[in-house]
Amino acid sequence: MVWACFGVGFVWLGLATGAYYFIKHKVGFTDVRFQHIVLLPLKLEQYKRSKGEFWIREGLAAAERNQWREAFDLLRAGLPIVPENQDARLLVARIYLMAGRPDQAGDVLVAGIPHSKDNVDYTREVIGYLFSVQADEAVIALCEKLFPDHPKGDPLRGLLVGAQITAYYNRDRFAEAKALIAAEGVANTPQAMLVLARIDWDQGLEHHALDSLRAILTHNPANLEAYQALVAYLRTLGQTGEIRRRSLTRQLAFPEHPLAYIDFLQACADQNDATRQEQAEGEFLIRFGEDASALLQLAEYAARNGRPAVAAAVLERCRTLVKEEATATLHLISAHLQSRAYAAALAAADFAAQDTGRWNEIQKLYLQGLRMVALAGVGKESEADAAQLPILESRYLTASIATIIAIRLQEIGRHESSRRFFQKAMAIDSLYQPAVAHLLRSELRTKDLSELLPLVERFIALRKPAIDLVQELRAKFESDRYLYLPDRADWSARLATPRVR
Repeated sequence: MVWACFGVGFVWLGLATGAYYFIKHKVGFTDVRFQHIVLLPLKLEQYKRSKGEFWIREGLAAAERNQWREAFDLLRAGLPIVPENQDARLLVARIYLMAGRPDQAGDVLVAGIPHSKDNVDYTREVIGYLFSVQADEAVIALCEKLFPDHPKGDPLRGLLVGAQITAYYNRDRFAEAKALIAAEGVANTPQAMLVLARIDWDQGLEHHALDSLRAILTHNPANLEAYQALVAYLRTLGQTGEIRRRSLTRQLAFPEHPLAYIDFLQACADQNDATRQEQAEGEFLIRFGEDASALLQLAEYAARNGRPAVAAAVLERCRTLVKEEATATLHLISAHLQSRAYAAALAAADFAAQDTGRWNEIQKLYLQGLRMVALAGVGKESEADAAQLPILESRYLTASIATIIAIRLQEIGRHESSRRFFQKAMAIDSLYQPAVAHLLRSELRTKDLSELLPLVERFIALRKPAIDLVQELRAKFESDRYLYLPDRADWSARLATPRVR
């Protein structure tokens, strides 16, 4: 019996060793532990858990490298074993959205509810995530699946109603948004009032929309969304005087919030009031000189308006605080580029490149991109061309950085290079709206519409696509030049929108 047990143990040890190396090197589970295999009947649950966590780690790493197919397979393998991992669940849903399957994305997210500690918090996080990637149809599908389980009075239902109303608005389904508001009896809630004001604006009832937003702020001055919407609409109408008054009022009411100060600065810039603008910039630096996040908002304003002196002052403050130096430096270079001071931008980029030890890889890559634009701006074409490929092939390149670089290249007439960066942005994230819209505008100038139908298809799927570009496309489809184009009437109908702006 002793020898028999010894023999069985020896055979089992050999089989376990073979299985261990097979799983480690053939299956690809490189983190497998030998004790889990040799004691498999006793360690089965631990083995499964370890394998699931490994697949999820590998899947998230693959997603960081923009290897979406590999990431999807790995995450799908790991998620059933570790169902409470929200990062993995959200990423699987995002990949489904990129593939045009909002229904599947909704199923994945709903399946995570039983595994969440708090249903309301989880659902809020999921909805916020879906809105961030413009997956409005997925939000609608998710809400419709959850409504039957949450009657009126349930704390979660209010969240679902608000989300579905917003999703309907985002997709220009105004009648459905109004019907839901009426059915739920929420017309007097701040969120519903805000959506109704935005619908009025989109349908050309500008003054009614402005009055509604003013009324919301009269009763609730702290409503940030209403304030931002009002400022945006006033800016569109060129009513910078009221923006200045509104922003000053908000500064008095909420002196610790920097947004109103930035709005005031932008209004002064729009009015070419240089004296008051410079004075307000100095006041901002004094008031928020110890607040790094507020200082970055000022630096972003400086980059947007081509004010490198302001951006340099922000950088100096960030150096003193030893916070956000990298981001402030990037804004300074951007401010030089915006003011077309390409030599100054190149000098700032070269100086920054001497000490990037505390920068992360994405910031370093962004610095390379801005430097490449500056090289092209000063006429060093060959050096700029040589710098392009490493940036385009970097795994740290994001869709937003690629798009910013593309726009900068477009501004200096480097259209072919700009096109490559726009296309790269779309390859990284097919849902990234600015890249799609900018590339389509650019391509319409030089290409036949028949060549751009896949890009038009992607543009139509965007949330609130630019109305002037929608109208331009519709006019092209309806023109005699494209009589030969199959289904051109269908394309024109798909471009119809209830928005009149």
